[in-house]
Amino acid sequence: MSDEQKTRWDAYYAEANKEYQSVKHDAKALLEWKYRRYMHEYLGTIHSLDRNIGRVLDYLDEAGLAENTIVVYASDQGFFIGEHGWFDKRYMYEESMRTPLIIRYPAAIEPGHTETEMVQNIYDDPQHEEIRQELHEKLQELRTRYDDSSGEE
Repeated sequence: MSDEQKTRWDAYYAEANKEYQSVKHDAKALLEWKYRRYMHEYLGTIHSLDRNIGRVLDYLDEAGLAENTIVVYASDQGFFIGEHGWFDKRYMYEESMRTPLIIRYPAAIEPGHTETEMVQNIYDDPQHEEIRQELHEKLQELRTRYDDSSGEE
């Protein structure tokens, strides 16, 4: 880290470091401080993701690319933000078992449409032919279902 980067780093964390110094000898206060810091950083990351995914979607709309662009947002399983007194995601409650998956494809998926089927976060090589073929078939099925429901032939 350069001297300039270190200066900026120290300035950003100065208040947090001051708070830490004031609670580090009190186990309960330290635990609460760590939780607040952790959640603050986590929720800040989520806010940034929301904002920037929105920017990408806005750009696609403004550039006239949205109709023919498939946007897929997926993540690993859910995260506790205080439910059941927990944080993190490694406990077997419903909130941590959910997997976010959002697909935006205006040509085939109506805005606001929700599927109730289970989503699995199984990672595989996206270049694999079987996966590409399955995705193609699913999208064709969605397009057909959308076209049939809108009365178009």
